[in-house]
Amino acid sequence: MRILLVDDDSSVLQALIAAVNSMPGHEVRVSANAQKAHEHALTLGGVDLLITDVVMEPTDGITLRGELQALYPRMRAVFISGYDISDYAEHMAGAAMLSKPVNADAVRALITAAQQALSAPPQPVIPVGHSGLNVQIGHLQCIGDDEIAPRFHDVSHERREHL
Repeated sequence: MRILLVDDDSSVLQALIAAVNSMPGHEVRVSANAQKAHEHALTLGGVDLLITDVVMEPTDGITLRGELQALYPRMRAVFISGYDISDYAEHMAGAAMLSKPVNADAVRALITAAQQALSAPPQPVIPVGHSGLNVQIGHLQCIGDDEIAPRFHDVSHERREHL
């Protein structure tokens, strides 16, 4: 797995490196800022897991994740911070969160979880954009005539006829 570690605090990077190095078989690059992170992502040929600080200058970790995820859509992310960032929860959706100082066992567990998620087959992309679309994938049903924001309805507890 290709892992990118990004933090402007060298002591945090050292702790992350120690945790990751105890798990063989990963390509790891370390960056102190977003610009270097982009360079390392290119060198790696992509990123499977981004572990990044949230509060960095000039580019924060949330922005960095968005930029890299645009290039590598299956990339998973873990945010780390020493601050209370609960006000930014909506911007961190879909990512795990670790508090500083980082716990090596928690880092290893998140790497394992990301690796398992990435080894699962990608979910199919269902085109949305024509009136009356009604598609069920697993327990989520997409009901939409709005191509920008279809509605999803959890049907796991409902009995449905085959579509």
